Amino acid sequence: MFTGWTGLAIAVFFEVAATTALRLANGVDKPLWLITACIGYFICFTIISFVFKTLPLGIVYAVWAGGGLAIMTIVSQWIFNETLDLRQIGCIALILIGVIGLNLISPA
Repeated sequence: MFTGWTGLAIAVFFEVAATTALRLANGVDKPLWLITACIGYFICFTIISFVFKTLPLGIVYAVWAGGGLAIMTIVSQWIFNETLDLRQIGCIALILIGVIGLNLISPA
């Protein structure tokens, strides 16, 4: 069903959407956003469970975490007007370089 890189990309999308909804929930002040976040995480983890059938755990987790981090950083700046300083951007870049490097040297 949802396997391989396409499934992983879809899972990252739902994880970012769920995390955004969680931020919009403002704790439990806005329960509809909280329910949306829970549904998004459920979909994300369900898809990830299928992705594990075709890709190694370490690769999946690195891409999921690194990709989610990079996209969530952009979303947080765009939607919530959050800012990053140069050191934070550098650290995020190092994480992304690590994810890319891991994928380049992986035999999978």
